[in-house]
Amino acid sequence: MKHTFILMCCLLGATLLYAQSVFTGRVYDAKTNTGLVGANVYIEDLKLTATTDSMGYFEFLELPAGSYTVSAKMVGYAMKQGIYSLKGTVNQDIKMEAYDYEIDEVVVTGQMRATAITQTPQAITEVSSDYLAHNASTNIVDAIAKVPGLSAITNGQSIAKPVIRGLGYNRVVTVNDGVRQEGQQWGDE
Repeated sequence: MKHTFILMCCLLGATLLYAQSVFTGRVYDAKTNTGLVGANVYIEDLKLTATTDSMGYFEFLELPAGSYTVSAKMVGYAMKQGIYSLKGTVNQDIKMEAYDYEIDEVVVTGQMRATAITQTPQAITEVSSDYLAHNASTNIVDAIAKVPGLSAITNGQSIAKPVIRGLGYNRVVTVNDGVRQEGQQWGDE
């Protein structure tokens, strides 16, 4: 009988030690007193989140007793945060105030290819005939290799392939008076 009494006391103490709490409440608009649908209530220490229902109610079941930081968030409202002591069943309503904020507009445009030189997304450098006359070389690629962003790969006497801003071989397009030149191949052979 004595052992049974000690066992009962231990079980009762363990039950009180691990008592489960329930945290419920309602999140509502401060001006209209209407429940906010889809607000997030977050218990930071336990990393638990509840979302309010169609009437603004939330519920956390089987929480360990203690004091916890609870925050409520919803788009268009200022975040509300508080520390709540949870022991047994706690019902706490959370009043949120509307928060107006604006963000700058974002404009995204795009085209398959540039339609004019002024609309080209890449930097353009024009090489004039005067520049070529003053920088004579054995071939045209060696002559323009001195322009910033350009270099050349040489394979021998008067054989050179352009490298433009790190791109070479078939990634280089030659344009003469606005017409794409398809006859020249810059292969790696």
